[in-house]
Amino acid sequence: MLTTYEAQIVASIFQLMDGMCRTDLNGHLITSERDYVSNFTSLIRRPFGIVPQLHQFTNLGILQTYAYSLNGRYERQYGCDGKIVFKKGNQYKIGMFEAKWPRYSKANYIWDDWVPKANSPISRFSRQLEKQSKVMHGVAIWEMFINEEREGRTLGPFKKWGSTNVWHADAYAFLQAHQFIHKEFWKNKHLDALLPGHGLHMYQIIKAILTCNRGKVFGRVGEAGNGVIKVGREGNDKEHALFLPDLLLRSPDNITNKEREQGSFDLKDHLEKQVKNYMRKEKIGFYAFVDLAHIAQLKDAMNWDEIIQKFE
Repeated sequence: MLTTYEAQIVASIFQLMDGMCRTDLNGHLITSERDYVSNFTSLIRRPFGIVPQLHQFTNLGILQTYAYSLNGRYERQYGCDGKIVFKKGNQYKIGMFEAKWPRYSKANYIWDDWVPKANSPISRFSRQLEKQSKVMHGVAIWEMFINEEREGRTLGPFKKWGSTNVWHADAYAFLQAHQFIHKEFWKNKHLDALLPGHGLHMYQIIKAILTCNRGKVFGRVGEAGNGVIKVGREGNDKEHALFLPDLLLRSPDNITNKEREQGSFDLKDHLEKQVKNYMRKEKIGFYAFVDLAHIAQLKDAMNWDEIIQKFE
């Protein structure tokens, strides 16, 4: 989808955003995992505000991003908090993630619990992992473990920078191998065993997605209106609905005659309503869209090598 260097640039931007959220968490400006993801989503909406060298690109449309969050919890369907869609031309990559804040620095903190009224004992996080295992093949899914330690310092098995992330496949394989799914809920001792061998920086997650080392490339297979398209993969009869803000912005085709006559149509409000309708239908709490059409223009924006070398 992207060249290695282009993917490294986008991955660097996401790593910087993740690090800013960790700094705010350490400073008690972020108070929950939902708050962390909401702030992360807000930074995706304004990617060039993270470092002074990028401010000049804010209004040039080089990296078009849209991000939204909903009140309440909407991860029931997929076992994930959020979805990030990357687009370049008519190619799409889909990433989904679930965020957890184990509060590792607090001894014996309980960050997972039993699902109430389940047919058999199963913890909330274990059930989320089971739901994620049923998501359409080709979607890149990971678990995002938040760390409250100061940015650049280590805490237990967590990474020094930003969050510590684990691919869903590795977390699910760990769960199955240790066979505790119906015996106990997740505890920090499980992270002590899982993270050292599988923990990744956000940089590594995003780079793997954009270089197609994780997840598959989806192509458009049908229009569904209101900014929603259907995507699929060659040889795969399954389809997945995606909301594309840029598509809706180009063709707001459901403006009513009354709105046209009164001049009361608000494109921004229309966009917000449509994406939130999509999020409710998909049962996700956070959604981000990143158009990478002009990413090559950022190659000389700043010295990316310093960031890239830190995480390669």
